[in-house]
Amino acid sequence: FERALERVRKTGSRSGEAAILGDLGNCHRAIAALPKAIEYHEAALRIHRDIGLREGEATALGNLGICYAALGELSKAIEHHEAALQIAREIGSREEEASNLGNLGICYGILRDLQRSLEHHEAALRIHREIGSREAEAGDLANLGNCYAILDNHRMALEYHEAALRIHREIGSREGEASDLGNIGN
Repeated sequence: FERALERVRKTGSRSGEAAILGDLGNCHRAIAALPKAIEYHEAALRIHRDIGLREGEATALGNLGICYAALGELSKAIEHHEAALQIAREIGSREEEASNLGNLGICYGILRDLQRSLEHHEAALRIHREIGSREAEAGDLANLGNCYAILDNHRMALEYHEAALRIHREIGSREGEASDLGNIGN
């Protein structure tokens, strides 16, 4: 990606540069180099704003939210996900809307604001079902199951985790299946 960034900068493609900066940010997040990931996502955000690419702006804001959540800076994470959510709704990006709703649900779950967490995960689930995103639907179901487990409503938790498991098996996601089985065991 670093070589690609050098090349795309020579071409003058600002949208290409922003896309590669986002990819670099995601790579650095994957190896837990979060300050560097934030630098890349902020650079991508600046370019998206400069060229008026609203969907890219929403994606960069969402990526920043994920990074800040991983750092434990939940107020910053929520702020970025809320901004991304607003843009997603303005431009009609249902996938981006659902993604940020789910990420907000995770943030609120960490804060133990479980009612808000449930509301956000349920909203994300409705959208993922509407657009037919089965893997994301399974993730939403698992997140809802985790919320109910924290609330000591184990019957509801099991129902959600078993529903997630059925989808993961249906789509052949062995990683998802393993996670669901672990959640059911817990």
